[in-house]
Amino acid sequence: MAGLPLYGTSQFSITYPFYFFHSGLYSDPLSALTQLHYVTLLHIAILYFNSYFLLRILRTGPLAALLGASLFAFAPNTFVYSVWINCVFRRR
Repeated sequence: MAGLPLYGTSQFSITYPFYFFHSGLYSDPLSALTQLHYVTLLHIAILYFNSYFLLRILRTGPLAALLGASLFAFAPNTFVYSVWINCVFRRR
């Protein structure tokens, strides 16, 4: 974790919120590691809400949409692939 080159990597998107403004979130390796976990949880929350709204647009009931979004967002497969969010931002 010594010296993450976040602003110089090709995988780093300058248009992602909080990166472009140089807010100091990724100032040292420990804060970078915890912030990457927060970014991962934010992406899973976005997936959850988007799944719920999609199911509601497809005219499923509120309880069925909540259950479907929960099963999709909190499935083991989602957590296996959520590791890639951290890996993309940690690469050199």
